[in-house]
Amino acid sequence: MVALRREFGLMEPSPSALTAGFREFVAHAERCRFGSDCSHRQEPGCGVLAAVEQGAISPLRYASYLRMLSA
Repeated sequence: MVALRREFGLMEPSPSALTAGFREFVAHAERCRFGSDCSHRQEPGCGVLAAVEQGAISPLRYASYLRMLSA
């Protein structure tokens, strides 16, 4: 008899997958210097960070993104 094992868990999202869930980030993320490899945390030339600094992205939404990314 073969035992079946079922598991459920949430996978850690990649920065690009998580960014897609924050609609207001998408257009700005396309301007990132490092493209889809950008985590939008501290990379130079990050379009998302620039948008947060310019007020185009809410700091509260950005903080939520960071919490989800580090969870």
